[in-house]
Amino acid sequence: MEAEAFKAWLANPLSLLSIGSLVTALVWVVFGVLRAGAAAYAGKKGENLATKEDLANAVRQMKEFEEARTSVAHRDWIAREWKGVRARNLEPLLAALHESYDYIQAVVLFYFHEVGERVPNDFRAPRVRVLTLQQLYYPELSEQVNKYLDRCDDLRVLAINYWYMQQSPAPP
Repeated sequence: MEAEAFKAWLANPLSLLSIGSLVTALVWVVFGVLRAGAAAYAGKKGENLATKEDLANAVRQMKEFEEARTSVAHRDWIAREWKGVRARNLEPLLAALHESYDYIQAVVLFYFHEVGERVPNDFRAPRVRVLTLQQLYYPELSEQVNKYLDRCDDLRVLAINYWYMQQSPAPP
């Protein structure tokens, strides 16, 4: 090669590359640009997908929290209402207990001491009211109320038996 041709060849850099090298370099440049763009696109797409999943998770957690809050509020409301119902029915229970006590006192006074009028031998009415109120609103008092009513009933029977024994003639 002559020096002039060699200088001309060096002066033109594209002539140094063959067409294959030029195509390969062009492919690498395009691939690099596409790769950078695809990485940025994939990153943004992944970020959006993660944000969407995070948002769905947050919405699910908020729904679970709201359900739990509603459940707790409902149980609290039920507890408050139940306390109110029990408080409103405490006075009728006490009145029924006093009525049963007054009935037994009247029985004892009449049958033991013959004071006052004869009391009907029917303890069912006050007993039923006491038991109904106790079973509906105060189930934890079942044992105590049953003992009280049994003692009242025992006292009533004892008083009536005593009176009948006093009324019957003495055995010969």
